[in-house]
Amino acid sequence: MVADLNDDPTEFCVCRYCESYDLKAGVCNITQNRVGAGYSCPDWKPEPTWHKDREVIKSKLTKDFCQNVLQLLALRQRGTATEEIVKHILTTEHIYTLRSDEKVEMWIYKDGIYLPAAQTYIKAVCREVVGSAYTPQLSNDIIAKICTDTYIEPDFFFTVRNPLRFCVANGIFDLKTCALESFNPGEFHFTKIPINYAPEAKCDRILKFMNEVVSQEDVGVLQEVFGHFLVRDYIQAKAVMCHGSGRNGKSRLLELMKRFLGLDNCSNITLQQIEEDNFA
Repeated sequence: MVADLNDDPTEFCVCRYCESYDLKAGVCNITQNRVGAGYSCPDWKPEPTWHKDREVIKSKLTKDFCQNVLQLLALRQRGTATEEIVKHILTTEHIYTLRSDEKVEMWIYKDGIYLPAAQTYIKAVCREVVGSAYTPQLSNDIIAKICTDTYIEPDFFFTVRNPLRFCVANGIFDLKTCALESFNPGEFHFTKIPINYAPEAKCDRILKFMNEVVSQEDVGVLQEVFGHFLVRDYIQAKAVMCHGSGRNGKSRLLELMKRFLGLDNCSNITLQQIEEDNFA
């Protein structure tokens, strides 16, 4: 599930733009910028996705539907028009709104996981349906209706029901059965490991690297650590620390861990922050 790294750790570079981490010459093959070990391109920008989202939205709309909504608006049947858009969105998307009187938080299902981006998606759909007739009030009315129709208790929504199941790029993986299943909106997942699971894949060079930086009996321990990363629960109240002199593979191992889990699923917190902040 993890691609191999370069043999020479001094030449190991990573680009957070294209997610390449086998950059022998230290040059990103997408941006053509030089990158430093463990750092991103100096002027990297995230790949825009708005055009992809728009194509997905358009693929779910028909010309007749859009014309019908515009006709209702022209006849000043605003309530009926918004109901039609609400019905379309709730038919084609999976949306949940956390029940709370303090703030509105709406989640939408996309590519296997739920994201807190339902409101912006609804606005984009409204704009695509009515075009120049779009107004903020129109989308706000639709958001309010969908919000009321999709309430869910936060405790139920965020409770981890099976800590041995998690999302990878090509499905839901079950650690107990070692089976890959199709994405299912009925399972509430909020993070995804950005790697395609391939049961036949080998990681000979990674195992070679592990054998070079730790003793043979500790290679299994390292593999267990990677395995514990995948469990969505704290089954053991333990921490792992890398100890040793300089240039012995610690930074490279930590970077491998981050690439394994995905950069968006990792955070960097110092021991001082953990000591001083109970919520770190």
